[in-house]
Amino acid sequence: MVGFLREKLSEEDFAEFESLFVKSISRIPLNSSIDAIGLQSRTKHILRAEGIDTVGKLIKKTEMTLVRIPNIGPRSIRDVKKSLDYVNLSLACN
Repeated sequence: MVGFLREKLSEEDFAEFESLFVKSISRIPLNSSIDAIGLQSRTKHILRAEGIDTVGKLIKKTEMTLVRIPNIGPRSIRDVKKSLDYVNLSLACN
C-alpha cells in the first residue's frame, strides 16, 4: 500500500503522510515503564530513585524540575528529551 501511495501522491503529500504515519505508530501508553522509551541505564536509575517510573510521570515534569534532581546533568536531560521525542512526546512546558 505504501508503494501505491508513493506513486499516486506528490512528493510533498507523501512526506506528510509518512510523517503522520510514523508519529501514529510511535505512540506508547503513558502507563508504560520508562524502560519502553530507550533511556540509558544511568538515567533510568536516577529517575526511578525519584519515583518517576512511568512515561506518564516523566512527561508531567519540566526540564527545570529534572535539573533539580541530584545527579541529573545535561547528558541525562538530552537522553530524556531524545527518548521522548522518538515516541512523539515531550516534557511539560515551564
